Amino acid sequence: IKNEIGKTTYTQMLNEDGGIETDLTVVCMDKNYFRIVTSAANKEHDKFHVLKYLSKEVEFKDVTDEVACLGVFGPKSRSLMSKLSDDDFSNENFKFGTSKAIKINNKKIYAQRLSYVGELGFELYIKMNESREIYNLIVSKGKEFNLSHCGMFAMDTMRMEKGYLHWGHDMSPEENQYEAGLGFAISYKKNINFIGKEALLKIKNGKIKKKLITLTLKDSKPGFPLLLHDEPILCDGNIIGRTTSGNYSFNYKTNMSFGYIRINSINEDLANKNLSIQVEKKIYDVDIQIKPLHDPENKNMRHWINTLNMLRAAWDSIKPRKKYFMITINPFSELSVFMSSFIMQAFVVLMVILAVVGTFFEMLHKKNFTYFFQNAKKAKQSATKTLGVGEKTSIVIKTVATDVLTTAELGA
Repeated sequence: IKNEIGKTTYTQMLNEDGGIETDLTVVCMDKNYFRIVTSAANKEHDKFHVLKYLSKEVEFKDVTDEVACLGVFGPKSRSLMSKLSDDDFSNENFKFGTSKAIKINNKKIYAQRLSYVGELGFELYIKMNESREIYNLIVSKGKEFNLSHCGMFAMDTMRMEKGYLHWGHDMSPEENQYEAGLGFAISYKKNINFIGKEALLKIKNGKIKKKLITLTLKDSKPGFPLLLHDEPILCDGNIIGRTTSGNYSFNYKTNMSFGYIRINSINEDLANKNLSIQVEKKIYDVDIQIKPLHDPENKNMRHWINTLNMLRAAWDSIKPRKKYFMITINPFSELSVFMSSFIMQAFVVLMVILAVVGTFFEMLHKKNFTYFFQNAKKAKQSATKTLGVGEKTSIVIKTVATDVLTTAELGA
């Protein structure tokens, strides 16, 4: 856990056997003051586990009923947040995995830059009695950004596209972090005998019994078959595991499943085998995916292409256009280019070159190149009206325990 004000830590709490009892985020809000954010559906389970081992010297308070959480996620989320608040939401001053107090409509709100849908986003923690006002304001301001509501199933699909797991399906007390692919959340640096440490060390030095993988159907149709969980996974006709989650991705036009397999082989070896899933006694051939379908390098969430947006915003403010057509250049889905003449095309080429150079300096943490564009707030806001098509953006209304009640999608 990062004992530094404003830092967030995604981690798990374990049982004595190293099994995953809770999946949560810990936020350092002040000196020796932390907030645990977990799933609302698992509130009582997680609360019991925490209190079971909590030292009597630590004061514990359940604030679930006192705090509401609204999540603003997607490529346009930073622009929307800048409309709602005068605080600085730039990548340089609000980095991924950090949090800070902000003000919206003169209301103090605690914002965290995290996302469960695999896009740039912010979680807003608000006093319950002020949440309706802030929600209505977000909906009102969001009209400029094509704000629309979506539900839990949409969010479940997006988290699977990103490769994010769900406690109770993809991980449970029966699985450990090494089996679930969460080894990055384990640290043995501190000389602390945390719960499950001894069991984890034995697992680390031995061989894991099962492994979580991602599968996609070779012949995919929306809802055919209806993938849920606990479908048998077969290798060359033999059952080697079971699925834990299933959904159809409309973004990537494929049926996808997570599942555990009992096999001592790495993903690259499995790719050469005949894998399939059995649903309602029918066999469906599948491919194994080594990386998440969506943004495997985390460029969207960490938003390293911010300079590209600033370049577009600067140009958009210099010469407003009434007639244009739009092209989205891949893989930079947010870089929208407008062409109306040969001169404009030449200008676009120059802008792309500048964008590449700017991104290089930004990745090297140089601030000089982006200083001018950081001050062009008005330019950035005007540019958000003409973002590229196909952008995956959402706003999520959650309890403080991160279980989504309502979600909303921004963008077409």
